[in-house]
Amino acid sequence: MSNSVDANALLKNIRISTESLETRLVIDVSQTINYKVFTLNRPNRVVIDLYQTEISPQLKSDREK
Repeated sequence: MSNSVDANALLKNIRISTESLETRLVIDVSQTINYKVFTLNRPNRVVIDLYQTEISPQLKSDREK
């Protein structure tokens, strides 16, 4: 993520749902942004880079910092 000085958009919410063999990820941002999606391995994962986007202080996470 970009630092707040360069940020134009705000990441407001992330929702994940699973049905059958499909998983859906919805990312809510305050405006249209540029992004890049790619995969990495070892371990296998999907990476989503959100350019010029700051994380909202109200965004909830199950993880502790």
